[in-house]
Amino acid sequence: MMFFAAILAAGILGLMPTAAQVNQCYDKRCDNDNSVCDDNGDCTGGGSCIIVDGVCDLTGDPCTDSSQCAIDEICVPIPPVNLVSSNVTVDTVWGAGETHVLDGVVYVEPGATLTVEEGSVIRGRPDSETAGTNNPGALVVSRGGKIRALGTDREPIVMTDCFDDNIGNNPGTFPYDFAENAISITEQWGGLIILGYGYVAYQNDAAPNPDRTNQIEGLEASGTLGLYGGCSEAIGDPAECDDDDSGTIRYLSLRYGGFNLSANNEINGVTLG
Repeated sequence: MMFFAAILAAGILGLMPTAAQVNQCYDKRCDNDNSVCDDNGDCTGGGSCIIVDGVCDLTGDPCTDSSQCAIDEICVPIPPVNLVSSNVTVDTVWGAGETHVLDGVVYVEPGATLTVEEGSVIRGRPDSETAGTNNPGALVVSRGGKIRALGTDREPIVMTDCFDDNIGNNPGTFPYDFAENAISITEQWGGLIILGYGYVAYQNDAAPNPDRTNQIEGLEASGTLGLYGGCSEAIGDPAECDDDDSGTIRYLSLRYGGFNLSANNEINGVTLG
């Protein structure tokens, strides 16, 4: 698994939603020589002051200015964060007024609908920073659950890692500034998985089997939440097995995901089952 020692310019935080914004102490370094920035956040030799913690890190001390932080830290604003560590079990709305951080694998369970408003930002934490093992920040829409991700061309929904600052009108800082720099950034978090009741094609079956279910690859089993297929148990009439509906997605930018559970057993950026 590849994880960048990625950096996040303070500019991203200022461009995120500001409602109920607070300040937090973050480690600060100069990008040209890794020296400590001065109290004003300036560097010598033409360098830029960067912070080396991502927006998903909520462990910094609260502050009002940098004098309240350690010598190697800077006081920067952080957006309000919705830290999501439990499954979505009832109809829920994630709005653009806060950043939604996936603190592990999160399932939208059967009967629940997750609505994500236009302009929302969802970030996934890497497996190394979540509880347990094989638990990267990922969003899984289980069979019978629904997602309504209703982005627009002007305000798309962004699902990304904890360090990506190429959001909205911010052009981003290296390596998130240009596609040729960012193309190698992978496996920073899990991704988006959508599971349905449709037929499962299987090479050993003579015909589509409405009873067949499979565990989606890339995830450890969690009861029936990670299964796909099995339309006969939910729909009944095999003729309607391909009419399953997991919701609507419009104008979604999904970046830097993927997780390798084992050989040939991985989450892609978007996984459909």
